[in-house]
Amino acid sequence: MQDDQSRHRSKIIFRIDSQNFPYLCVKPVLIDLIQDLPAKLDENLTKKIPVIVFCDNFSVIVARKKGEESYNYLEKWNGLYGHDASIYVDGNRREFGWKARDLKYLSPGSGVIDMLTLLSKSVEDLKMEPALGRDPETTLIKFMTELIKEHFEVIREETGEAVVEIAFWNLVNFDPEPYNRYKSRLIKSFDSLGIVCHILQLEIPE
Repeated sequence: MQDDQSRHRSKIIFRIDSQNFPYLCVKPVLIDLIQDLPAKLDENLTKKIPVIVFCDNFSVIVARKKGEESYNYLEKWNGLYGHDASIYVDGNRREFGWKARDLKYLSPGSGVIDMLTLLSKSVEDLKMEPALGRDPETTLIKFMTELIKEHFEVIREETGEAVVEIAFWNLVNFDPEPYNRYKSRLIKSFDSLGIVCHILQLEIPE
């Protein structure tokens, strides 16, 4: 699992060697857009608020740390590589990230993985997730709020400031209808937090 935490994606390569034996090679992949983000934010944002990036099923936090003037990755959220967007639920117990994903496999009915994809799904599809219970829409938004608050705690620790304003950059690949559901639920997740939320519209190279 530690190896999984040092990449954004994995590239699987299938080859046949000179003796005609097949083998698989799994290579780590880092996303250039995320690697270049701190410098891009320094250049484009006049208001230096923290930024959370959602991509695939992980998130990365970029902010100005205590005593620093430039944006950087927050190490307590696994730095450049970020954390898995999963939550494990057992009564009042909550675990997040990679630990939540591990626990989910041990107890399938007590966790939610791939939160970002779930935000994009129809209510009928959400009913297939046992951890979301009888009111999957409300429960999903509640879980997303808890996941966002976990991000805020890391931001407070590393910047020394309470979160009053935040920006999101969505690098998710959804069709228009699922994306609208995803965006609407993400915004609803802030209703109880009293936080000003912005959706960044940074130019993405072709």
